[in-house]
Amino acid sequence: MTEPLLARGDIGCLLIHGFSGSPAELRPLADALAAQGYTVHVPLLPGHGVTPEELSRIGYGAWIEAVRTAREELEQSCRTVVIVGYSMGGLLGIVEAARRPPAALVLLGVPTFVGGDWRVHLLPMVKYLMRWWYPLEKLDFDDPAARAVVLARDPHFRIDDPHEQARLRRSVRISTAALDQFFRLARRARRMVSAIDVPALIVHGRHDTTAVPACAEEIYSSLTSRSKQLRWFEASGHELVIGPEGREIVEVLVSWIARLVPQPEPVPTG
Repeated sequence: MTEPLLARGDIGCLLIHGFSGSPAELRPLADALAAQGYTVHVPLLPGHGVTPEELSRIGYGAWIEAVRTAREELEQSCRTVVIVGYSMGGLLGIVEAARRPPAALVLLGVPTFVGGDWRVHLLPMVKYLMRWWYPLEKLDFDDPAARAVVLARDPHFRIDDPHEQARLRRSVRISTAALDQFFRLARRARRMVSAIDVPALIVHGRHDTTAVPACAEEIYSSLTSRSKQLRWFEASGHELVIGPEGREIVEVLVSWIARLVPQPEPVPTG
């Protein structure tokens, strides 16, 4: 797990990254919250940051437990905690918020279901027949949005080199066993949304093909929170904080958290 970026504020923000991702997905938001004096914790989930083989051996219960532990670590020094979850991290945020309410919940591009893809239901069997899925196999490197995402993750990637493109398409692989765990978690979280009544902000990209927009609408309607908001970003897909509208999204999130939770004084640096 990563260490808190700032450990002197008494309000904690627990940021949870997505499936097969890393804390880097949320780094701009973490930095912005830390600059405002919040204690920010961005744990690296079990099976992530290592090899695809390691991820294939992890059950979703380990991710749930990791989030619970990270929250307890924050609560040792913070009087209250806000949970922010991106993609699968949002599913984990839902499960944790239903277990024990946080001060507020932020959900970024959360996929409670996959838009009508019948193959998802075959994963419990497919994982024994096909071990790997290559998500970038058909990536269009001429697509400006795709280029922005790749370069956001690796600014030094030689994106116009055909050999590098081919290498990336084949090197990025995800275990079908891990995908099965992801979808099991999604089904569990989907059943728990209605148990959440804390202030909640849902942020979603209009062009998200990973977490289709209907996911955000379903979460919003299922939440029993008296204070809830669904905010659309018209130029964004699944990548939010590091996407084309990332700067505006970070500003919206920091402002919303500051309104909901009494904002600490920024901690001087240097």
